[in-house]
Amino acid sequence: MTIFADTLRKYLESKNTTIYNIAKTSGVDRTLIQHMKTGKRLPANVSVIHAIAKALMLNLSETEELIRAYDITHMGEDNYFRREHVSKIISSFYDMNTASKLVLPKVSQDTLEMNEALKEIVGHSNINRIVKAIIETEANKKGGHVKIMVQPEYTYLYDCLTSIDFNSNNTNVEAIIVFDKNEGHKSTIYNLNILEKLVPILFQCDVFHPYYIYENVDSLFNKNSFLPYKIITSDFVIAISYDQSKAVLYRDASMISLLNETFQKQLNIATPICHTFHPTPAEYLASTFAPNEDLDADTIYELFYQPCFPSFCPDDILLDRLNTDIIPPEMQNVIVDYFAKIRAQYQNKHISFTLEGLNYFMETGRVTEIPDFMYSYLTPPQRLTMLKAIVASVDDGSFTPHIIRSERLTVPSPICICAPNEHKVIIYYFSPDKGQYIFSLQELSLVQAFYDFLTYLHESPLVYSLDESKAMLHNVLEKYQQLSNFQS
Repeated sequence: MTIFADTLRKYLESKNTTIYNIAKTSGVDRTLIQHMKTGKRLPANVSVIHAIAKALMLNLSETEELIRAYDITHMGEDNYFRREHVSKIISSFYDMNTASKLVLPKVSQDTLEMNEALKEIVGHSNINRIVKAIIETEANKKGGHVKIMVQPEYTYLYDCLTSIDFNSNNTNVEAIIVFDKNEGHKSTIYNLNILEKLVPILFQCDVFHPYYIYENVDSLFNKNSFLPYKIITSDFVIAISYDQSKAVLYRDASMISLLNETFQKQLNIATPICHTFHPTPAEYLASTFAPNEDLDADTIYELFYQPCFPSFCPDDILLDRLNTDIIPPEMQNVIVDYFAKIRAQYQNKHISFTLEGLNYFMETGRVTEIPDFMYSYLTPPQRLTMLKAIVASVDDGSFTPHIIRSERLTVPSPICICAPNEHKVIIYYFSPDKGQYIFSLQELSLVQAFYDFLTYLHESPLVYSLDESKAMLHNVLEKYQQLSNFQS
């Protein structure tokens, strides 16, 4: 029996009706409904479910439950829950432009005064005060070093890492985190939760370096684990219970040395969770427009807030808008060649984007995936030229648009996600105030989860159909063609 069969049977029984009546009202074959009820068949598409739901007089939440049960059965539980979680992460992706920096209450350094070599600490609030105090003390040292062996379940610690300034004194922060090695969606979702928790820290703290090792998380971290969490600084070690109810604070050189050795041994076998790059404008130009084998990939899957405008930007608009005060002539030529290659390769791309992003471009002339220092925003006639090129490519079949249903998937405007192959996923973040961040995922379960989502996305219920997308693009084109300032 399947989840869908169980859910359908539940509603057939609760509505006190017969399969014959539902078949007659919905137009769905009676034998098919019987086979769906027993788990022998699945409907060919969601429209069949809507017809049955209408015949059963299901309300909105009941209909959504039936469709969700169908999706789980159709995809398989592992695929469904993994994709659902990646969708959640994308929709709630940390936005530096709007998020306020977390501020935690100040802690008196008197908290760390101790005459003995070790001190027992009891209670969540007391432990949190000590943790913040020892980390702040290390952050205030020139060239300090904080070493962490703590899972993200200890939320307060990771909140501390986003609220404390480590950058000004170049305090190095290294974290070794256990990723679950088991198979199945529960393990993958656990690992995805780790990424979700780390992203704000990666934005706020340039000196934060997270690493992973594989273990069985449930066996390492449970109520019987003996003080499994460790935080090490120059002067202190604090060992904390899994539930953060008890801890021991050490101010003993031999204990600090011993834990440093333990940390280093773990670090030697650990791997970076992701490579983070926060380039200067010069570094951005040098790295982005260097020869790139990814452009030659047979198929590239991408998720943008806007369409991929470089694929449709002619040389005259590009050269007119480039910031020649910053970009030297030789680099301008490199950029022109790079855009030409993108135009030649766009048919290999599955690009999913939002209608909101397209309208934002038409209203502002800003391309969110390109840093502001590179160019001046496009004029209304230039925007219209780009939109016409997109619509023409859709009409002649050379470009297939995948417009996101924003009520089902929110794509934050600063985010672009690219998967040139199944072993490589890169998340780009563009901020007009803070520049560009590039996250190249390294941990295998994260890469596989995002790659699977991007390959699934363009054929999923999260995007409009090709006919719907064509109609929407034509409507946008017609709207802006009628505006006089777009013609001048």
